[in-house]
Amino acid sequence: MRTIMIGAGGITRAVLGRLGERWEVMVVDTDQDRLERAATIRPIVPVVGDGSSRVVLERAGMAEADAVVVAVDDDEIGIEACRLAREAGVDRVIAVALSSERLADYRRTGAAVVSADRLAARHVEINLERRRVASAAFANGRAEAVEFRISPDSPLRERPLRELGLHSWLVVAVLRGEELIVPNGMTELQTDDLVTVVGAADDLGAMVTTFTSGSARFPLEYGRAVALVAATPAELAAILPEAMAFTRATAAETLVVVHDAAATGMASRIEEASTEDEALELRPLGVPDLGGKTLEELRARESIGTFVLPHPRGRLAAVSSLRMTANLATPVLFASGAAPPYRDVITPGRDTPGAWRATWVAIDVAAELNLELVAVGVIPPRFIAGEEQAEEVRAAVSRVREEASVHGVSVRAHTQRGNPVRSFTDFGAEHLIVLAAGQRPTLFTPGITGHVLASSRSSILVVPERGRT
Repeated sequence: MRTIMIGAGGITRAVLGRLGERWEVMVVDTDQDRLERAATIRPIVPVVGDGSSRVVLERAGMAEADAVVVAVDDDEIGIEACRLAREAGVDRVIAVALSSERLADYRRTGAAVVSADRLAARHVEINLERRRVASAAFANGRAEAVEFRISPDSPLRERPLRELGLHSWLVVAVLRGEELIVPNGMTELQTDDLVTVVGAADDLGAMVTTFTSGSARFPLEYGRAVALVAATPAELAAILPEAMAFTRATAAETLVVVHDAAATGMASRIEEASTEDEALELRPLGVPDLGGKTLEELRARESIGTFVLPHPRGRLAAVSSLRMTANLATPVLFASGAAPPYRDVITPGRDTPGAWRATWVAIDVAAELNLELVAVGVIPPRFIAGEEQAEEVRAAVSRVREEASVHGVSVRAHTQRGNPVRSFTDFGAEHLIVLAAGQRPTLFTPGITGHVLASSRSSILVVPERGRT
């Protein structure tokens, strides 16, 4: 994640000492001495120049910036810098007004603006670190109380507090929905908990890193094994290489090959593949039929974290496959037969619960496969949607970039106006698309996922409504 800080004064230096490690920071100032002082706080890229100059800001990397912070000693320069940043398409522009009388002028540029020094530093850090909800200093500045929201990818989830090794910090309160919990050593944190942590101010950076970090665990959130389901030797041959590569690349422990017990030639092909790749545990499992009820029973018995099925072709086959797997509460990879490495991972850039279920899985998969993530933000045509909806889409894509940065995953935005189905089906067979299951599809209302599954050449990983939250 990249931020440009315009002005190297006291507020900027205060913020530099509080940011998480994943931020790459460019600092723009006309004063070389102030830039050198800022560089003693944390690594920065100094840029000597006027922050209200388009040329200087382009030299600082405005086109790649995820956020811009403006804290200068001249409001005219600050307002112009905010205008240029918003004009360049930067989603988060945060400013400090020298005079409270100019707040309205800053706000007209679209920037988030504050005026008091201490409030400014806290406002900036919370806008840049969204997993950190609030913070306050006390004990003459030697201690901090910080409130964090526990994310779905947090490595602290579902572990007793006494096992977390929090050193000089103390978790003093947990708000779970409307319930306030006074925790003890056996309390386990859950997704969306608001957690209040108190600790030494000198350890704030480490505290932020601990409570805002993420870990990729796919598919272990759902189960320990991957299960390939094939009815015929031809189906097995078509998708087995992709299933094997996918299993090796994730945290799954085993690949179970589920096949029709009456089909001939299956066991020998599985045995041959197992011999070719001794590093992967590959286990055949013959069953009487391959229907949805059988797969549901297998999911629980075998701890299946992902099913791999042949990619259906056509709307009827796509809807039938989605309906058959709807009750599995497990991701399903509809494999196109193009063995990984995939070129990249495609995910929706939308701020809806279903889109975020898909995005969390997509981030995990991209991290484990060491791939770039493409966030597809689709803005409806102008006659349907106004600029407000366009801003919502861009903000959702920006949040995808921020959440992915926790895992070291780079994100490329693919934002356009038009048809969401076309936006995904334009990608070829070498891409992996991750989508939410959505509502139960029918032949006449297959939903976006059904349409994409019916038409796309890509492998598609469908994430269920239930399961990971």
